[in-house]
This record gives sequence, C-alpha cells and structure tokens, in this order.
Amino acid sequence: MSYSGQAPTHSGWSFCTYCGHKIAFTAHTCPKCGAPQPKAQGHSHNGEAVSPKRYGVAVSLCGVFGMIGLHHFYLGNILHGLFDLCLFLGWTIILFGMPEASSGLVVLAMALFVIDMIHTCVVFIRLICGKERDSQGRVIAVP
Repeated sequence: MSYSGQAPTHSGWSFCTYCGHKIAFTAHTCPKCGAPQPKAQGHSHNGEAVSPKRYGVAVSLCGVFGMIGLHHFYLGNILHGLFDLCLFLGWTIILFGMPEASSGLVVLAMALFVIDMIHTCVVFIRLICGKERDSQGRVIAVP
C-alpha cells in the first residue's frame, strides 16, 4: 500500500471505499483505482461535517459502558457525560451503598436506573444509525 501524495490529517489514514487501498484521510480520489472518495475533506455524502472520532470506538464504549457515559466523554460531550455519570452513581449508591434505604429511596433509585437505561438505548441506536454527533456538531459517520 502506498501513500496517496496528500498529507494525512484528522485521523491520518483511511481506505478507498471501492478497492480498499490505504489513502490519506483527505484524498478526493484513490491513487490506485481513481475512484472518488465520498468522505474527502471530512464531509459525508450529503455535505454534513464528519467527526474524526471513530465510529467503532463510540459504539463499543456505548455498548459496554453506556450507562456510565464514557462514550459522551470520548465524543467531547462532557456535560452529557457528567449527566450520565451522575445518573449511574445516583442509582448505584442508593441501591448498593445504603443497605437500609427507605422504600422511597429505592423507588428513586429504580427510576434513575430506568431513565439511565432508556437514555443509553436511545443514544446507542442513534450511534448505530449514524445520527449521533460529537461536541462540535459533526456527525459520527457509519463506515
């Protein structure tokens, strides 16, 4: 695999969508097969800005650590990540850190758990469908 002649930016290297040849992230065409690259210059097919954050990393973090909110920190959505982390800490501290919690607190913990679970599922689906955005409003593109 050879260098495409353009300086790599953002995440550095990408692969041709047609032949799989290693090319610079900003390459407009593949130097091997000449095929146009749809994500050249960080734009998707419809002209939206594409995040340099990796789709696979974001989906994996959401799938494994979604209720904690690590995927939001990875995408740069710090306040959103803190909200997720507070939800997680809220229900875990009440359920597991307070052995003699009142029934009202247990109901609150279960409500926080359900909110956290629903929120994580919604974000996970948005990531898989390519609708989620990073902190600068750029779409996390599906490869």
